Amino acid sequence: VHMALAIPGDQLMAFPKVATSYYALIEALLGQGMEVVCGFETWVVVEVLGSLQKGLANALQHKILIQCAKAIDFFGSFLFRQQHRNTPLAERMRQHLVQVPTLVPELISLLIRQLL
Repeated sequence: VHMALAIPGDQLMAFPKVATSYYALIEALLGQGMEVVCGFETWVVVEVLGSLQKGLANALQHKILIQCAKAIDFFGSFLFRQQHRNTPLAERMRQHLVQVPTLVPELISLLIRQLL
């Protein structure tokens, strides 16, 4: 994941096959690997979610838009399921999100704008 995040977003979109693979990885991580994501440092979580914003805003391929939307759906579902739990996993994600309180609302806003 660290190596994938090293690719700047504008360069990532210049190579559609690489971008599709990258967003498939992010989709899988947020769909089935939240334990791993919660264990990342905050800057990595912010970069992952920020890359979803870039993907939604800049993708020219329908497949990438769908991958980003699905990844955001997985992330939102995780947040909803964990919102009233006091598990280490939920607490770790709360710690990440407190550091960047506008990230999730901006992500959801962008997703809704893209859907309309």
